[in-house]
Amino acid sequence: MYIAQRNQSAAQTGVTLVLIDDATEITDKSIQVMQNNALLGLFFVLVVIWLFLGVQIAVLTSIGIPFILAGTFWLLHTLDQSLNVMVLLGAVISLGMLVDDAVVIVEAIYQRLTRDMSRGRKRLTSISLAMKEVVAPVTTAVLTTMAAFLPLMLMPGILGKFMMVVPLVVSVALAISLVEAFWMLPAHILAVNTDYSRPGKIQQWRTQFTHRLQLTYVRILIKVMRRPLISLAVIGLTFVLALGAIMAGMVKVDFFASDPVRKFYVNIEMPPGTTLADTMKTTLEIEQRCRSLLREEETRALVSYAGQMFTETEPFFGNNYGQIMISLKPDNDDTLRHVDTVLDLIRNEVSDYPGAMNISFFRLAGGPPTAKPVSVKVRGDNLEQIHRAAAALKDILRSIPAIHDITDDAARGRNELNLRFDYYAIQNSGIQPAELARSLRLLVDGEIVASMQHNGEELEVRVKALPQHYPRIDALLFTPISLPGGGSRPLSSFLLDETGKGPGNIRHYNYRRAITVEADLDKTQMNTV
Repeated sequence: MYIAQRNQSAAQTGVTLVLIDDATEITDKSIQVMQNNALLGLFFVLVVIWLFLGVQIAVLTSIGIPFILAGTFWLLHTLDQSLNVMVLLGAVISLGMLVDDAVVIVEAIYQRLTRDMSRGRKRLTSISLAMKEVVAPVTTAVLTTMAAFLPLMLMPGILGKFMMVVPLVVSVALAISLVEAFWMLPAHILAVNTDYSRPGKIQQWRTQFTHRLQLTYVRILIKVMRRPLISLAVIGLTFVLALGAIMAGMVKVDFFASDPVRKFYVNIEMPPGTTLADTMKTTLEIEQRCRSLLREEETRALVSYAGQMFTETEPFFGNNYGQIMISLKPDNDDTLRHVDTVLDLIRNEVSDYPGAMNISFFRLAGGPPTAKPVSVKVRGDNLEQIHRAAAALKDILRSIPAIHDITDDAARGRNELNLRFDYYAIQNSGIQPAELARSLRLLVDGEIVASMQHNGEELEVRVKALPQHYPRIDALLFTPISLPGGGSRPLSSFLLDETGKGPGNIRHYNYRRAITVEADLDKTQMNTV
């Protein structure tokens, strides 16, 4: 194993590798689902066609399934498509339709051969006549199915890019199934050279069985047509019972995986101005509390870091951001707790952890990125008013029990020092405002005095004042400024200062400033409607 080999030299390198997540498990499970469905479909095709048409035709029809799948994956490879969950989803959807056209064609050929060979007609002629009978309806049926899926490839946005693979796989598989049904299947039947003019005992039994089955079906159909109300009641009752069995949990519904991505994040936001060390300390404390709630048999890894925080839409960077990634082991035997159960347990335990300004949770889910169930944009022109409105909205959301993980996209800014010229003091001192602004720039960012080109890049020559250690940001206001008439005065004599917190970012929506408030919803208590 790669990790074990690399960890053998951990003592020399000081680096230890830990497996955090394994995305191949989802793909492996999806491949297993596709294999099971393909084998099950192959088995039923063999049994049904053998029962009505014979073992040779059943085998010839069934070998079309692996051929079509192989051709589909080969063509997708040439289109630079990888073997992922969406490709396998398209393959599973198309599995039930791959042999539909082949069954219709092979049944038409069988009927022609059994009827025409007793009359002395050649096999090739009979197969050609059978193909002419069904080529139009079979082609039309396949094309209409493709027409139902192909418009999905035109969906815009990231959802369209994500879903484009499914109709592509289905359309490619159906197109290859037509090639197999119109070309390979008739050629194989012709090459087998089965003689239907002298049927054996099994063929005679098959003919009698089919005849009895047709008679039984006709009798039942006549009874159903004579009693339409009773028949509809029986059908309706069967449907209700089936629906009730599903709702009662008697029928397990597990499309690919009900719990596919067993990983979630704990997002920790500390007050602005918190040092990176303090953020990391609080994050590790919360990690220990989370670890105490997890079972050893279900826990794969916990990773904590500070300075960045990943969300559904974008990452945030800053010393006041921390995050814990919790990865759970796959639930292959359906014996471990569901990821939502674990997440709710941890949420109830750490949501009010002291010191953190806000703690939210982000659960990874299969599929394209989607917005949270609750998403409200607060728009306006005054940023302070928007912040107050967003805070009031979050208070309203907190009062609703079904809503949790309330966040917004307004990053908290750092403490800042706002300076304005005191023009009355500047006028009395005789100093020029431009000189005062230049002195302030030299103390903070410096001033660009020249530029040059080096290896195709522009280099700037910046002049700054000698770096000083300021215990507080407003300590630089005590820097002396020389006066035109001699003497000096501190920089604070010419400036009006004000401390406060600045905005971390300013976002716009439809040309106006906006803050987006989002929240998750417990759908067992309330839905978005």
